[in-house]
Amino acid sequence: MIENTMLLPHKYLDPVEPIVVGKCEGCSDNVHENDEHLEIDDVLLHDDTTCIANHIREVAVRR
Repeated sequence: MIENTMLLPHKYLDPVEPIVVGKCEGCSDNVHENDEHLEIDDVLLHDDTTCIANHIREVAVRR
């Protein structure tokens, strides 16, 4: 029996869902495997100044 190649899964043409690594502590969005991100201990942050600043504001003690 001949398979119809148009119906078979194709690794280059089928959309691939990005793998979620965790949640950003700065913006609460998902961090995907291919996103540039920072890992500090168990904290994930997007490599973005806004996310880093938001996380520091939450963690730091204001005086």
